[in-house]
Amino acid sequence: MAVQEITVGKLEGLVAIPIRNGPEDASQTWERGSILIPDLATGEIQEAGNEPVADIIGIATAAASTTTGTDTLYVPADVSGVVFEGNIGTSISAGDIAAVDLFEDYPMTLTGTEWFVDKTDNTNPSVRVVGFKDAIGTTNGRVYFVFIKDALLMNTT
Repeated sequence: MAVQEITVGKLEGLVAIPIRNGPEDASQTWERGSILIPDLATGEIQEAGNEPVADIIGIATAAASTTTGTDTLYVPADVSGVVFEGNIGTSISAGDIAAVDLFEDYPMTLTGTEWFVDKTDNTNPSVRVVGFKDAIGTTNGRVYFVFIKDALLMNTT
């Protein structure tokens, strides 16, 4: 299965997708569905680097404008009841969903402009798999996940 953007997969106890906003940082080129963090020096929003483990604020609802200060909308990662959906694998194009992936913590890996749940290791976890959208055995299938508390800005010290 081709890698698709991260999206909201389910709302549990919510009737609408929550949206927050903030100013875009300089020279940003993220795609819709990218993981966002704040630039703590400027207060502006930027795309996270590969395998982020702290300061995650949410998922971009649109591609970056490439204009500093542009209002950026994102789905917050710290709202209870928001469950995200993304591809899981051992690389951008390999790895099957396995029953043992359920409730495991994994890192989010950025390859080019595409994010995926990386089941090759769990040294930099930021998400917990909470369900399967696709069947067990699906190569690069879609899973449901939430961001773990320690990876969120509101819990970073």
